[in-house]
Amino acid sequence: MGASFFEKAFTPHGPVGVAASSNFITRKADGKLGFVADRISCAIGGRLESRVDRFLDKTLMLEGFVFIHCLRLRYRVENRFFAMLFDLLLETTVAPGKGRAPQGAMRFEVELKGKMFVTGAEFLLCRCGEDDIERADEILSLLGSDLIRDRILALDLADIVISYDPAQDIWAIRCRSNIGSTTWNLIPPLMQLIKPRDGECVKLMEFFELAASCVA
Repeated sequence: MGASFFEKAFTPHGPVGVAASSNFITRKADGKLGFVADRISCAIGGRLESRVDRFLDKTLMLEGFVFIHCLRLRYRVENRFFAMLFDLLLETTVAPGKGRAPQGAMRFEVELKGKMFVTGAEFLLCRCGEDDIERADEILSLLGSDLIRDRILALDLADIVISYDPAQDIWAIRCRSNIGSTTWNLIPPLMQLIKPRDGECVKLMEFFELAASCVA
């Protein structure tokens, strides 16, 4: 059987299946991601220090926030029948406060609740050493804040993971957002971006700052 249209058009490489940068569809998607980065930059006003642009991968260097100092935006490419999905992945890293770092690896994930529609979100402890149980319970209590949950639901965030790597002594906060994601349809040939509004950009930064405050 010959190669499909998408097998010919897209040659995945890298950790998130990025296609070759010469492809016209992924170039258009990169422009959409740049637009999303622009919207976030405008929404936070003078708190953008600098920006690093890579293909399907943008990093905003931040200032003026208490806990977060950067925000990375990437597109994860996924093949679908007659469509290509560019899921927006977001990530920041946070150094633990002095004397507050766990002794071993720690990981929290969010369980979304609801059948047809997401109506709730709950953080769950997925990994923790015996020596860190008290610290994990403290963090879990803080992550259960209504302020954090409200922003998860308002922004339709998913795949939320907060993890600590003892080898690097760093916390990572990651999630996937439908807002800011892009879809390219073959029939009719059309690229659609779920454009983030200013208020949604602000709520997104609030989510990361609030989550970071629980582990810093």
